[in-house]
Amino acid sequence: MLKDGEDLGVAADGSASWEGYEAHAWGHPSLEWVKEAAVLLVSLPLDEAMGGMLEFAGTQAGACRAWIFRYNREGTHFSNTHEWIAPGVRSFVEDLQNTPVTMISWLQGLLLEGRAVLVKDIARLPRAAGALKAEFIRQGNRNVFCVPLFGKDGRLVACIGFDAVRQHRHWGAEMAANLGACAELIALAWARHEEQHGVPEGGPLADSPAMVYLHQGAHVRGVPVSEIIGITAEKDYTRVHLPGGTSALEL
Repeated sequence: MLKDGEDLGVAADGSASWEGYEAHAWGHPSLEWVKEAAVLLVSLPLDEAMGGMLEFAGTQAGACRAWIFRYNREGTHFSNTHEWIAPGVRSFVEDLQNTPVTMISWLQGLLLEGRAVLVKDIARLPRAAGALKAEFIRQGNRNVFCVPLFGKDGRLVACIGFDAVRQHRHWGAEMAANLGACAELIALAWARHEEQHGVPEGGPLADSPAMVYLHQGAHVRGVPVSEIIGITAEKDYTRVHLPGGTSALEL
């Protein structure tokens, strides 16, 4: 049985590990943010505009990373597609490709409700967020802030957000309004591209085959189940044997 507040990761002092901001409470975005996003989208190829927008947003917010991940059309998998990083901060854009949404099921539920989410204390995230918590820790995050991006048909198509690595940051409803405005403009640009070209910007995000996600060094690698040669037990760990003599050791 869950204790009172355990789903929020509530500490003894009553503070919660995360905050959710519903869209009606975001307020109005800064004109500077809207103008910058619009100028980038009308003056640059879409992919370049996305990079410029993340750089602007991340710098303005004092973030260490700004990023976007997108869902496939069925909403069963997501992939990191764009990332901006501050100098000296490690990139993770190549990780988590075609990842099942079950990894982020706790966050997914909040995004589907249209909430912007600030993770204030990663160490105290609820048990339901265990896989996501592990990934945040792997990336060295102190705080994570994200806003859902919905398409013209009301479908959740992407998520845009920030990571704080060097020090704790608190982004609230005002930042949700700014980032949400960028998300709306991006969604319109994607929809226009698909109408004109018949395929999503960057090409369709295809479903992946049945995959497991294994840690190799500091990275997470998606491996089709069909490529796993064998599995052996090593005390509390499991060694997954892969082609070419490589393996991954998992807790």
